[in-house]
Amino acid sequence: MKRISAVELFVPIIAFIVSGQLLTAEQFELKVSAKLSEPITNILLEGSENLLVKKLTSTKNENERKYLIFVTGGLSNFREDLRTTVGDGASPRFALGVQYNNWFGLELFAETAPALSPTSLLEDLEKQLNQTATSFAVNTTTNRYLGLLSKFSYDVKKGLALVGRVGFAKFEAHETSARLQWKNEADQSLFTYHKLDEAVKGYSPVVSFGYEAPFPYKDRKKASMEMFLTQMFDDKVKNLSLSTTFKYSF
Repeated sequence: MKRISAVELFVPIIAFIVSGQLLTAEQFELKVSAKLSEPITNILLEGSENLLVKKLTSTKNENERKYLIFVTGGLSNFREDLRTTVGDGASPRFALGVQYNNWFGLELFAETAPALSPTSLLEDLEKQLNQTATSFAVNTTTNRYLGLLSKFSYDVKKGLALVGRVGFAKFEAHETSARLQWKNEADQSLFTYHKLDEAVKGYSPVVSFGYEAPFPYKDRKKASMEMFLTQMFDDKVKNLSLSTTFKYSF
């Protein structure tokens, strides 16, 4: 029987002990690494979530409109003017606009002026002809305006702003005519047709000034009332009107 020396006996034992120690150290290192990596992973996940939330919020803010669209509707009051064939009274006014910030916007408006009163036109014609009509037929039509205005606002105090507009308007001033009958010195009935004003088209500078206030409640942010004066400058349609309109933004 072969005798096993002490060296041969102890070498496997020492190798087994060393391998066991290495395995234990490796397991310990894995546990430590797992414990260390767990909070780091959580931090990375939390950071990723925060970045995702910030990105979504940023995208949402970028998609939000930085302007308001508004519509207005109301009445404009005119004084009678024979020269520009504008009658006395109120006519509708409508507008569609974009408000880019607190002080600047653009507005597209449409408006009509009341037709001239046939009686007023007849009286003026009788004075010119020095005759009194026994019968008449007078034709008058409305003037129409379509314009683009730059709108400037200045907050005087909370709930009240001064508003100025400047721009131009395309106008159509329609013709007026009259068919009159009167008697001459020989007591004979005469008929006369007068074409008093040719139809005209053109462009006129426009300036308006007024104020805007919340309506019907002081705390309303989207609804307001405007009151302003508007001046047309072209001689064919030169007139001054007072407008009261209701405005809604969305």
